[in-house]
Amino acid sequence: MMKDIPKKTDEIEVRDLEEEIYVLSLKKGRIYRLNEMGSRIWALIDGKKTVDEIINSIFKTYDASKSAIKKDVLDFIKKGVDSEILEFKSR
Repeated sequence: MMKDIPKKTDEIEVRDLEEEIYVLSLKKGRIYRLNEMGSRIWALIDGKKTVDEIINSIFKTYDASKSAIKKDVLDFIKKGVDSEILEFKSR
């Protein structure tokens, strides 16, 4: 999974309102509110960076252990895939 490349699905709408990001899943009809860490991860998911690159980028800017950041990123991506707002780029 660390070398996989996550990307945002095509069936979403995104709104950035006063330091919070809201993602609407058009497929599920649900709205997801992202916290600060989720918003940072979301911004880094561009369909080009690997999961490992996203973790390393966040590690450089947050005062937290790499294992804690890795857990947060992997949890976020898993929940995003389960919610169908994220998917992995096909190779």
